[in-house]
Amino acid sequence: MICAILSDPECVPRVPSRARRWAPETAEVADTLRAADPTPETAEATAQVLAFWEQDKGQCDVPVAGCR
Repeated sequence: MICAILSDPECVPRVPSRARRWAPETAEVADTLRAADPTPETAEATAQVLAFWEQDKGQCDVPVAGCR
């Protein structure tokens, strides 16, 4: 079942179990970025990657080359 967390009320009960993991991971990302002091080019490259992935939005069967 594909679950659109922000638009499907049936998905809301699943959010806490995921948030328990996301909160510490997001804090680690923030710490890493703060220490690395990234340049604007880093954000621009990230935006380009995310824009590329947007074409696969909603697809759960996208192959990942080299993934085992």
